[in-house]
Amino acid sequence: MFDFTFLAPCPSSGLILQGDKDDIVPHDPVQKLAERLSRQRDILIDYRVIRGANHFYTDKLDKLAQHVDDYVTSVMQTSGSTRARGAGAENRFTLN
Repeated sequence: MFDFTFLAPCPSSGLILQGDKDDIVPHDPVQKLAERLSRQRDILIDYRVIRGANHFYTDKLDKLAQHVDDYVTSVMQTSGSTRARGAGAENRFTLN
């Protein structure tokens, strides 16, 4: 239903968040997109799935904010390191 091909090739690393109860954008295509983007050289994709969250993160906005804050803090703390540039870093796929 949704075409994400405009994201590949991806020009920069980033965070993808999705709820496991999202009934608008299915999990499988988003996970495949994250995997495809993460195979790009020097690109680090942090893909996280929030348990119990729907497409609008109803009653899960605190979890959404926590993940965004965690990601931004992590990137800011390592902005000069190889992790921030994605070189030699492992991609992260988590379910919280």
